[in-house]
Amino acid sequence: MPFVWSPLPDELPPTARRLVVELRALKDARGLSFQEIGRLTHYSRASWERWLNGKRPVSRPALESLLAALGTDSGRLLQLLDETEQAAAAPRPPLAEAPDAAEASRRLAQLPAVVADFVGRTEKIDGLAEVLLHSCGAPGQVPIAVLTGGGGYGKTALALQVAHSVARHFPDGQLHADLRGTGPAPRDPAEVLAGWLRDLGQMPESLPDDLDARAARFRSLLAGKHCLVVLDDALDAAQVGPLLPGSRGSAVLITSRNRLASPPGAVREHLEELPAEDARCLFGRIVGASRVAAEPAAADAILTACGGLPLAVRLAATRLANRPEWSLAHLAEALEGEAYRPEMLQVEPLGFTRLIDGEGELSAARALRLLSLFPAPELPLPAAAALLGMDPCRTRGLLEQLVDASLLGTVAPDRYRMHDLLRACAREYARRDLAPADQLAASRRVIRWYAHTAEHALALIRSRPTHVPLEPEPPLGLVSGLADSEQAVAWCSAERANLAAVIRLAFSLGRPVEARVLATALRPWPEPETRRRNGRP
Repeated sequence: MPFVWSPLPDELPPTARRLVVELRALKDARGLSFQEIGRLTHYSRASWERWLNGKRPVSRPALESLLAALGTDSGRLLQLLDETEQAAAAPRPPLAEAPDAAEASRRLAQLPAVVADFVGRTEKIDGLAEVLLHSCGAPGQVPIAVLTGGGGYGKTALALQVAHSVARHFPDGQLHADLRGTGPAPRDPAEVLAGWLRDLGQMPESLPDDLDARAARFRSLLAGKHCLVVLDDALDAAQVGPLLPGSRGSAVLITSRNRLASPPGAVREHLEELPAEDARCLFGRIVGASRVAAEPAAADAILTACGGLPLAVRLAATRLANRPEWSLAHLAEALEGEAYRPEMLQVEPLGFTRLIDGEGELSAARALRLLSLFPAPELPLPAAAALLGMDPCRTRGLLEQLVDASLLGTVAPDRYRMHDLLRACAREYARRDLAPADQLAASRRVIRWYAHTAEHALALIRSRPTHVPLEPEPPLGLVSGLADSEQAVAWCSAERANLAAVIRLAFSLGRPVEARVLATALRPWPEPETRRRNGRP
């Protein structure tokens, strides 16, 4: 039975309509489902449904990927795509009369250009675009999308992709401001408003001095208009608040490393590492497909060292592109040592240095240095408390601050993860800034916590004390909360990777007793039910 297509939207431009019709015919002729097209092109089924139903302009990389996968002649379809993009970018006819302040907003097109070799993130683009184009709700409800993520994750590049893809839906203008929230001097919203008000036709001498008055005039000028406001690198909600339109029709897109920079009612999207296939595509576009094909193993090693961070992938690839005499293996070898990665990949913009040592029991900057000493990627809350020498309650508050700043991630409640490159950078700061005695004390505290918890788990599993001569239990309420053998077996299983890493750390620091206890906990202990069936306690 032939596929029944939905009618295309009436407002779809003629060239875009012809392109979609021909793509539909190609899909029908090949007998492909949306799922199969998604597998062929590595773009989602949902994205292809939107494109072939005329809800969004067809992505050029997706079209090229489909044509390559099907081995079909690409000339006609790519020509239609060129014509569609040219029609969308065509300038408006000149206005018949001199513009007033409201008309001036129509000419504002402040969006910076997109990154030419941007790859992937298709579902993120589609999702954010849908938020910005969502026009239902109360008259004063403005669609706001907030994109958060750590330094180097590509928030700005993604935001500009989204902004340009929806710009035609905001004919009264696009406003853009770099708020420099991660720099030493974040921008004053009053200064940003002053620039925008002048751009919107206000005379400089007429601008009010008061921030609230400037914000009110800005909202008045945008009332009833369809403007897109892009706020890049926001510090917090207080900086963003005065820069928001006040009426339906406009929309706002915000990027920030701070997860707390979201105004009330905003839709939040957090950016994670680039998927491996997209990272490889970006790398190949910059380095050259032939060089990657000639050294696939070295390319894989470089991408592993970059850890899916778009900034790191781009810097590594650019370094190779600028050094044609280098082999990929040469760079891969240079990245093998963790200590050299921050320097080789220039990952200072990841955001570590913006943490300022402050007052109080433990600053965020010092905490991040200490946390980087943990020898495994995932860090449970009690182990973090041991490293920091703090009680779990205060430790949780500090870790959550780092999560809000996109310097830590969470993999489960009370279980945290630091990106490999950020951890390497933080360790370099730890070696430089922390006294060796402080580093050693932190490592010994975490070894001691794991040893005591493992000893307690083993006692529960065996139903008898172990009598291992360990140092006294850790202070600050860090003793294990394991209550029975079932919890003990579950803990040993969940902590296998960490136990192995802490064993190596213990041996390196001359702690053989703790290492032996931890090694015993690594045994493949059977589940309690299995032990009971076998007649064991």
